[in-house]
Amino acid sequence: MTNIPENTISYIYQVGGHRRGRFCHTKGIVCTGLLQHCEFGYVLKPSSEHEVEFYTKAPSVLKSFLPAFFGYSMYNNITFIHLEDLVADFNRPCIIDIKIGKYARCPRCAVKPSQSHEGLVRIGGFGLMQNGIFSTVKTNPKSSDSTTVTNILSTFFSHSKTNLLPGFISMVEKLLEAIEHISEQYSFYSASLLFIYDIEESSLSTVKMVDFSNSCFHADIDNFFSRGLDRLITILSTINENK
Repeated sequence: MTNIPENTISYIYQVGGHRRGRFCHTKGIVCTGLLQHCEFGYVLKPSSEHEVEFYTKAPSVLKSFLPAFFGYSMYNNITFIHLEDLVADFNRPCIIDIKIGKYARCPRCAVKPSQSHEGLVRIGGFGLMQNGIFSTVKTNPKSSDSTTVTNILSTFFSHSKTNLLPGFISMVEKLLEAIEHISEQYSFYSASLLFIYDIEESSLSTVKMVDFSNSCFHADIDNFFSRGLDRLITILSTINENK
């Protein structure tokens, strides 16, 4: 039996992260994917006290780049944070999950050595609405070299009727400015960007930052997250120049 909170269903627009359950001898099958509340519409994400703390104390300069936070709940000793459904106003959403940075965890905080990646920009997965069905493609972030990232992003934006790249470049530039403003207080590890746009309504597009379970409340000495954002801007600019 799957242990999930009452009045919830699997969230169909999840494109990255864990989507399957994991077995626990004391709890049975525990859901690790995103859920959606059937009545209130918010998204439930299995989380941690650390991520709850981040959303509770999120700096004001960053809030426009975060999904709205509606608190949290506990179910079978699992913490679920309640987040805005980012595609609630979209008819035919296209979504891509982009992992930013080098380390999976803060090297100074991790109990065991933190996994590192060669690429500062990696693709966790993407999805789009086709023939009324939202189809997802899961990718392996560990093998996302620069060419792979460029090709996937080019494919992702090719479904738009208009050129959305300048707008997305501008949004990432504004996020980078915000991150640099708080770089002495926060460092981000395993955080992702979600790029979302609507195939039918070109005016509907957004960039949101998610996944803060491994973020730290101290300065990012190596600045890999900022460098990753800068690298992403370069990739997007190259794609735009070649359109």
